[in-house]
Amino acid sequence: MEAEILDVREPRKSVRGPQDEERRKEFRQDPANGRVLTLLVPNGTVLPKDLDRRKYKVRLRFIKK
Repeated sequence: MEAEILDVREPRKSVRGPQDEERRKEFRQDPANGRVLTLLVPNGTVLPKDLDRRKYKVRLRFIKK
């Protein structure tokens, strides 16, 4: 399946609120060497209907233009 890379950014850092508590609903520590990719799949009908991060793992293959 083809996808377009919309954005590449550094991993998230800790987000602390006023009482020094994590503001996110679910705590998640991104790996220090990780990168966050935002992808656009032009034809969303090819994605699984039950797509959920807990049910699927993604493997990427990059091809130079």
